[in-house]
Amino acid sequence: MKREGAWIFKVAAAVAVLIGLMFSIRIISSLARTPVPVQESSPASLSDSFAETGIHPRLASEYRNDSFGYSIRYPEDWTLVEAVTRLDTNAEWGGAILLESELQKVTFQEQSGGIWPGEFQVRVLSNPEKLTIDSWTRALRVRDVSGDDLVTETSSIALAGRSGSRAVIMLFDHMEIQLATEIPRGIITLSFADGDNANDPLAREHARLYAAMAESFKLTRPGP
Repeated sequence: MKREGAWIFKVAAAVAVLIGLMFSIRIISSLARTPVPVQESSPASLSDSFAETGIHPRLASEYRNDSFGYSIRYPEDWTLVEAVTRLDTNAEWGGAILLESELQKVTFQEQSGGIWPGEFQVRVLSNPEKLTIDSWTRALRVRDVSGDDLVTETSSIALAGRSGSRAVIMLFDHMEIQLATEIPRGIITLSFADGDNANDPLAREHARLYAAMAESFKLTRPGP
Protein backbone atom coordinates (compact mmCIF):
# COMPACT_ATOMS: atom_id res chain seq x y z
CA MET A 1 0.00 0.00 0.00
CA LYS A 2 2.88 2.36 0.84
CA ARG A 3 4.48 1.71 -2.56
CA GLU A 4 1.16 2.25 -4.30
CA GLY A 5 0.59 5.53 -2.42
CA ALA A 6 4.09 6.76 -3.29
CA TRP A 7 3.57 5.89 -6.93
CA ILE A 8 0.25 7.78 -7.00
CA PHE A 9 1.96 10.77 -5.36
CA LYS A 10 4.73 10.77 -7.96
CA VAL A 11 2.24 10.57 -10.82
CA ALA A 12 0.18 13.45 -9.38
CA ALA A 13 3.30 15.57 -8.97
CA ALA A 14 4.38 14.87 -12.54
CA VAL A 15 0.93 15.80 -13.83
CA ALA A 16 1.00 19.03 -11.84
CA VAL A 17 4.41 19.95 -13.26
CA LEU A 18 3.22 19.16 -16.78
CA ILE A 19 0.09 21.32 -16.35
CA GLY A 20 2.19 24.16 -14.98
CA LEU A 21 4.59 23.92 -17.93
CA MET A 22 1.74 23.94 -20.44
CA PHE A 23 0.19 26.98 -18.71
CA SER A 24 3.50 28.86 -18.85
CA ILE A 25 3.94 28.08 -22.56
CA ARG A 26 0.43 29.32 -23.23
CA ILE A 27 1.11 32.63 -21.47
CA ILE A 28 4.38 33.15 -23.36
CA SER A 29 2.67 32.34 -26.66
CA SER A 30 -0.12 34.76 -25.86
CA LEU A 31 2.36 37.53 -25.11
CA ALA A 32 4.19 36.85 -28.36
CA ARG A 33 0.96 37.22 -30.31
CA THR A 34 -0.12 40.40 -28.54
CA PRO A 35 0.92 43.41 -30.67
CA VAL A 36 2.87 46.14 -28.92
CA PRO A 37 1.08 49.46 -29.35
CA VAL A 38 3.06 51.95 -31.44
CA GLN A 39 3.00 55.61 -30.45
CA GLU A 40 2.43 57.64 -33.59
CA SER A 41 3.11 61.36 -33.66
CA SER A 42 0.44 63.56 -35.15
CA PRO A 43 1.36 65.41 -38.35
CA ALA A 44 2.20 69.08 -37.93
CA SER A 45 -0.79 71.32 -38.53
CA LEU A 46 -0.75 74.42 -40.71
CA SER A 47 -1.05 77.21 -38.14
CA ASP A 48 -2.79 80.49 -39.03
CA SER A 49 0.17 82.45 -37.66
CA PHE A 50 2.77 80.02 -39.05
CA ALA A 51 4.43 79.79 -35.64
CA GLU A 52 6.77 76.98 -36.65
CA THR A 53 10.41 77.93 -36.10
CA GLY A 54 13.62 76.94 -37.82
CA ILE A 55 14.30 76.17 -41.46
CA HIS A 56 12.75 73.12 -43.10
CA PRO A 57 15.60 70.85 -44.25
CA ARG A 58 14.37 70.94 -47.86
CA LEU A 59 14.43 74.74 -48.12
CA ALA A 60 18.02 74.90 -49.33
CA SER A 61 17.54 77.63 -51.95
CA GLU A 62 16.75 81.30 -51.49
CA TYR A 63 15.02 83.75 -53.82
CA ARG A 64 15.63 87.47 -53.33
CA ASN A 65 13.95 90.38 -55.04
CA ASP A 66 15.72 93.64 -54.29
CA SER A 67 13.35 95.73 -56.41
CA PHE A 68 10.40 94.96 -54.15
CA GLY A 69 12.42 94.18 -51.05
CA TYR A 70 11.72 90.59 -50.02
CA SER A 71 13.27 87.14 -49.81
CA ILE A 72 11.91 83.62 -49.41
CA ARG A 73 13.39 80.13 -49.19
CA TYR A 74 12.20 77.21 -51.34
CA PRO A 75 13.13 73.55 -52.00
CA GLU A 76 16.28 73.20 -54.08
CA ASP A 77 14.64 70.63 -56.36
CA TRP A 78 11.80 73.03 -57.27
CA THR A 79 11.97 75.45 -60.20
CA LEU A 80 10.84 79.05 -60.27
CA VAL A 81 9.13 81.03 -63.00
CA GLU A 82 9.17 84.84 -62.99
CA ALA A 83 6.23 86.34 -64.83
CA VAL A 84 6.82 88.78 -67.69
CA THR A 85 4.68 91.41 -69.35
CA ARG A 86 2.27 89.90 -71.87
CA LEU A 87 3.23 90.80 -75.42
CA ASP A 88 0.35 89.27 -77.39
CA THR A 89 -3.12 87.77 -77.02
CA ASN A 90 -2.05 84.13 -77.23
CA ALA A 91 -3.24 81.79 -74.51
CA GLU A 92 -0.68 81.64 -71.70
CA TRP A 93 -0.33 79.98 -68.34
CA GLY A 94 -1.23 82.61 -65.75
CA GLY A 95 1.98 82.08 -63.79
CA ALA A 96 4.13 83.10 -66.77
CA ILE A 97 2.59 86.51 -67.44
CA LEU A 98 1.70 89.56 -65.37
CA LEU A 99 -2.06 89.93 -65.03
CA GLU A 100 -4.08 93.02 -64.14
CA SER A 101 -2.76 94.88 -61.07
CA GLU A 102 0.28 92.58 -60.80
CA LEU A 103 3.62 94.40 -60.59
CA GLN A 104 5.74 91.29 -60.03
CA LYS A 105 5.09 87.56 -59.67
CA VAL A 106 7.17 84.46 -59.09
CA THR A 107 5.88 80.88 -58.93
CA PHE A 108 7.79 78.03 -57.28
CA GLN A 109 6.92 74.59 -58.68
CA GLU A 110 7.75 71.04 -57.72
CA GLN A 111 9.23 69.01 -60.57
CA SER A 112 8.52 65.51 -59.27
CA GLY A 113 5.97 64.76 -61.98
CA GLY A 114 3.46 63.58 -59.40
CA ILE A 115 -0.31 63.73 -59.63
CA TRP A 116 -0.49 67.07 -57.85
CA PRO A 117 2.91 68.83 -57.77
CA GLY A 118 3.50 71.45 -55.11
CA GLU A 119 3.15 75.12 -56.07
CA PHE A 120 3.71 78.34 -54.13
CA GLN A 121 3.25 81.81 -55.61
CA VAL A 122 4.36 85.28 -54.53
CA ARG A 123 2.73 88.35 -56.09
CA VAL A 124 3.22 92.08 -55.71
CA LEU A 125 -0.01 93.95 -56.42
CA SER A 126 -0.50 97.64 -57.03
CA ASN A 127 -2.20 99.61 -54.27
CA PRO A 128 -2.98 103.00 -55.85
CA GLU A 129 -5.37 104.00 -53.07
CA LYS A 130 -2.74 103.27 -50.41
CA LEU A 131 -5.13 101.05 -48.47
CA THR A 132 -4.03 99.58 -45.17
CA ILE A 133 -3.85 95.80 -45.11
CA ASP A 134 -7.10 95.66 -43.11
CA SER A 135 -8.96 97.87 -45.60
CA TRP A 136 -7.47 95.98 -48.56
CA THR A 137 -8.56 92.65 -47.09
CA ARG A 138 -12.09 93.87 -46.40
CA ALA A 139 -12.32 94.97 -50.03
CA LEU A 140 -10.86 91.70 -51.37
CA ARG A 141 -13.11 90.01 -53.92
CA VAL A 142 -12.29 87.03 -56.14
CA ARG A 143 -15.07 86.48 -58.64
CA ASP A 144 -15.97 83.40 -60.67
CA VAL A 145 -17.49 83.55 -64.17
CA SER A 146 -20.99 84.04 -62.71
CA GLY A 147 -19.87 86.91 -60.49
CA ASP A 148 -19.99 85.04 -57.18
CA ASP A 149 -17.34 85.90 -54.61
CA LEU A 150 -14.99 82.96 -53.93
CA VAL A 151 -13.47 84.37 -50.73
CA THR A 152 -14.94 82.24 -47.93
CA GLU A 153 -13.21 83.75 -44.90
CA THR A 154 -10.57 86.27 -43.83
CA SER A 155 -8.62 86.84 -40.62
CA SER A 156 -5.73 88.88 -39.27
CA ILE A 157 -2.29 87.32 -38.86
CA ALA A 158 1.34 88.32 -38.46
CA LEU A 159 3.41 87.99 -41.62
CA ALA A 160 7.14 88.77 -41.79
CA GLY A 161 6.87 90.48 -38.42
CA ARG A 162 4.09 92.90 -39.32
CA SER A 163 0.32 93.06 -39.61
CA GLY A 164 -1.08 90.90 -42.36
CA SER A 165 -4.17 88.98 -43.40
CA ARG A 166 -5.14 85.45 -44.30
CA ALA A 167 -7.89 84.67 -46.83
CA VAL A 168 -9.38 81.33 -47.84
CA ILE A 169 -10.43 81.24 -51.50
CA MET A 170 -12.59 78.49 -53.03
CA LEU A 171 -11.10 77.55 -56.40
CA PHE A 172 -12.41 74.98 -58.88
CA ASP A 173 -10.77 71.89 -57.39
CA HIS A 174 -9.24 73.00 -54.08
CA MET A 175 -9.16 75.68 -51.41
CA GLU A 176 -6.37 78.24 -51.63
CA ILE A 177 -4.73 80.12 -48.78
CA GLN A 178 -3.63 83.68 -49.49
CA LEU A 179 -1.47 85.62 -47.03
CA ALA A 180 -0.91 89.33 -47.53
CA THR A 181 0.83 92.36 -46.06
CA GLU A 182 1.81 95.88 -47.10
CA ILE A 183 5.11 96.86 -48.66
CA PRO A 184 6.21 100.32 -49.83
CA ARG A 185 5.26 99.64 -53.47
CA GLY A 186 1.95 97.81 -52.94
CA ILE A 187 0.53 94.66 -51.41
CA ILE A 188 2.46 91.40 -51.41
CA THR A 189 0.65 88.05 -51.30
CA LEU A 190 1.71 84.43 -50.76
CA SER A 191 -0.63 81.81 -52.22
CA PHE A 192 -0.77 78.00 -51.94
CA ALA A 193 -3.24 75.13 -51.60
CA ASP A 194 -4.53 74.34 -48.14
CA GLY A 195 -3.51 71.16 -46.27
CA ASP A 196 -6.82 69.35 -46.82
CA ASN A 197 -6.59 69.10 -50.59
CA ALA A 198 -8.13 65.70 -51.40
CA ASN A 199 -6.62 65.79 -54.89
CA ASP A 200 -3.08 65.87 -53.51
CA PRO A 201 -1.74 62.55 -52.15
CA LEU A 202 1.15 64.51 -50.56
CA ALA A 203 -1.08 67.23 -49.10
CA ARG A 204 0.36 66.93 -45.58
CA GLU A 205 3.98 67.13 -46.73
CA HIS A 206 3.16 70.02 -49.04
CA ALA A 207 1.37 71.80 -46.19
CA ARG A 208 4.52 71.55 -44.07
CA LEU A 209 6.60 72.92 -46.94
CA TYR A 210 4.18 75.79 -47.57
CA ALA A 211 4.15 76.70 -43.87
CA ALA A 212 7.96 76.64 -43.75
CA MET A 213 8.20 78.76 -46.92
CA ALA A 214 5.77 81.31 -45.47
CA GLU A 215 7.77 81.33 -42.24
CA SER A 216 10.99 81.97 -44.20
CA PHE A 217 9.46 84.95 -46.03
CA LYS A 218 11.20 88.17 -45.02
CA LEU A 219 10.98 91.83 -46.00
CA THR A 220 14.33 93.41 -46.69
CA ARG A 221 13.36 97.08 -46.59
CA PRO A 222 11.25 99.20 -44.20
CA GLY A 223 7.51 98.90 -44.50
CA PRO A 224 4.93 101.63 -45.07
